[in-house]
Amino acid sequence: MNKFVFPQFQKEKILFEGKFRRFASNEYILPNGSLISCETLNNTFNAKYAHGIGAIPIIKQTNQIILIENFRYPIDKKCIEFPSGLYEENELKYFSNDEINKIAIEAIKRELKEETGYYGDFVKFFTLPENDVFAGKFFGNVFADPWKSSDSTVMALFSIDLEKNKEHKQQLEDSELIKVYLVDINNFLNFLCEKAKEGYAIRKNLYSLALGLEFNDFFDLN
Repeated sequence: MNKFVFPQFQKEKILFEGKFRRFASNEYILPNGSLISCETLNNTFNAKYAHGIGAIPIIKQTNQIILIENFRYPIDKKCIEFPSGLYEENELKYFSNDEINKIAIEAIKRELKEETGYYGDFVKFFTLPENDVFAGKFFGNVFADPWKSSDSTVMALFSIDLEKNKEHKQQLEDSELIKVYLVDINNFLNFLCEKAKEGYAIRKNLYSLALGLEFNDFFDLN
């Protein structure tokens, strides 16, 4: 069997760098010796494990999932999403192998509270047990759109207790235009389809989860 030979990275040419994103052209030498350029769009900061954070919040008393409607400037549309965002600078500088799980949990909890007004209790990372020693490496190896970006996101399941959320108020930035939806988990996919018919964009990871739940029922996988 022939051994796979990776393209060799040569250099990065930064075309534009803003506050959050860096647009660049990266040069690689292919195994046949030819030179190619690949355009990339990445974060300006170098998170060791993952760039983004997100919550999958479930209200335990009603079996509803909390979703948000967020206006997204690149597509000029309102988009249905999970509450999510980026680490803040003061969170990033404390990254270490031992603390990645704790920092991710606290960062997601903060983002959930800011965008929805709801306080949530961490249940588990969506893909890993809470104390899995592989968690850090895994976080940095799940990518949203790897053909053009190194962006990766940590997703965690959160339980929302309505008794602890008698009052809830969003803490939004001026640029954030966010509306909160409480959606019956059994009507998850239908809700997204109806919103799509109305012209809303649907975030890919959210749609994938809704489809996964439908597949589970269709094939009776439990």
